[in-house]
Amino acid sequence: MHHHYKRNDESIYDPNDEQDLVVRELHKGQRYCFACAMQGEDPTIRSGVRRTEEQQAGIVPDSIWIFQGKNVKDYHGTFNNTTFLDWFTNKLLPNLRQPSLIIMDNAAYHKSPPIDAPKVKKMKVAEIKRYLDEHSVAFPANANRPQLEIIMNEAIKSLVRPATVIAAENLGHRVIFTPPYHSDLQPIELLWATLKGEVGRKYTSGITFTQVYDNLVAAFHQIRHKSDMLQRMIEHAVKECEKFLIDNEVNEDEVVENHEEEHQNHSKSDSESLSDIEDSSSIDAESDIESFEGDSCEEDEY
Repeated sequence: MHHHYKRNDESIYDPNDEQDLVVRELHKGQRYCFACAMQGEDPTIRSGVRRTEEQQAGIVPDSIWIFQGKNVKDYHGTFNNTTFLDWFTNKLLPNLRQPSLIIMDNAAYHKSPPIDAPKVKKMKVAEIKRYLDEHSVAFPANANRPQLEIIMNEAIKSLVRPATVIAAENLGHRVIFTPPYHSDLQPIELLWATLKGEVGRKYTSGITFTQVYDNLVAAFHQIRHKSDMLQRMIEHAVKECEKFLIDNEVNEDEVVENHEEEHQNHSKSDSESLSDIEDSSSIDAESDIESFEGDSCEEDEY
């Protein structure tokens, strides 16, 4: 969420009016990065039975994470393996109400290897060969170090499970990763679009960076009371997943359990161009959930 993020960039400036002056767009400025987890209705409750607040769809308690982003071109650079795994193990997992199916995309920090995974760059050639032999991975007898490193890195992808998967499975949960470049399969993307839309509509000239933070916190607080909206976001993503399976004629297990897909990050060389893409993507995503906008929201203190 950039300091100067607005709901849209439309202008009422009329180029035929000589008295109007074109105001130069402010730089995007600093940014807040945020994450949380959303969960659907408790599936153990029979249909038609009134659910308690804890049994309704909502944001996982204490999972909201907001921090000031680094000055980098791509927001992915503000997250890293250590900080995300800390949030995942200390904020998400302890607050899940029952064994859960955790769905994430293929961001690199979602799939970081455990701390005891082999460090290829620090291994000697003999150690690499011994590891490959022990795991029945074939390699040319005359392979040099660069070739062995390539083979080793490929082997690790299939032999070493991500730290998030290990941590989740140790507590009875299961992690699946959606295919790359299919954000429409992620209900959290609809939540991000709604949050950014709420904050963007409150943008005014002269707004401070601190006020943007306050507006973001308020938006999170409002959405927490809209369990019906959050459930519909999840159901929308489920329908998209069903269409994806039909259109691509693939086996479902191959889709959800493919841990070998590489996350490819195509960042633009110009940070402002990338920001424009992020902003327009949020606006486009929001158009898919116009039906959610009509929900009322309790105005509680936070």
